[in-house]
Amino acid sequence: MPDPGFARPVFYGSPDRSAFVFEGDGKIVPFNGNYSDYRIWLEEKENVKIDSPVIPAKEEIRKAESKKMSFKEKLEFEKLQPEIQILEKKKAELTNKMNSGISDHEELQKLAAQVQELGDQIDEKSLRWLELSELQG
Repeated sequence: MPDPGFARPVFYGSPDRSAFVFEGDGKIVPFNGNYSDYRIWLEEKENVKIDSPVIPAKEEIRKAESKKMSFKEKLEFEKLQPEIQILEKKKAELTNKMNSGISDHEELQKLAAQVQELGDQIDEKSLRWLELSELQG
């Protein structure tokens, strides 16, 4: 259906032949068919506009194509796994120390804070490793 705010086109012609559609603003469009055919054509035209797929912009295509690892990212990727392993070992050592039976509550709080900090670092580096491994493909 045409936009309600849009001026309704004037249809001039015989019911069984070609006709002219006056769309407004001095625009005259020839149409082969009667008014009923024109209405059907308009509805089909609007459905095509609604159903037509969105074509990605050239910039989005370039970004998708440029998702290759740079040299710097390759070096970072190679360094991340050993760093994660080292952090996991430190976290395991601190956890064992906490479970060893230390009675000083201040020391336990410090160890717990360090374990939490190491856990956050491990999570951060693991996420970055996953991102880079996806780029590596």
